[in-house]
Amino acid sequence: MGLGLFKASGCSCGNEPVRTVERVVEKVVAVEVTQVPKGNPDPTQFTVIRAVADKGNVVAMVRYPDAKNYEGLKILVYEGTTPNDLRTAQFLDPHFCESNTHISPVARFAPTPEGWKRAVLFMRSL
Repeated sequence: MGLGLFKASGCSCGNEPVRTVERVVEKVVAVEVTQVPKGNPDPTQFTVIRAVADKGNVVAMVRYPDAKNYEGLKILVYEGTTPNDLRTAQFLDPHFCESNTHISPVARFAPTPEGWKRAVLFMRSL
């Protein structure tokens, strides 16, 4: 039996439940649940910096100007799309979401040179 200590669910499209963060309090099995404020990053404010495609899949480096970590950079992997689809999208949420209304990534990697290499390898394995 497993215990999810850290869990963030949902995307910014409103089709998912409110995101929560759970953390262990002391060394007991108690869990504290707190709300995570929405709005960072804003999925309507983004720039695709770099994108590579292979067999209908894409790795993209995307900048979200209001994101607080890694200077707003995200490395995202998408299935069944093109770099142009990403560049022309009006809504590009970096969170995983099972929505039919917008593009959702299948994987995320650290926005570093090593993260980019790993993302490309993963994309090619799809």
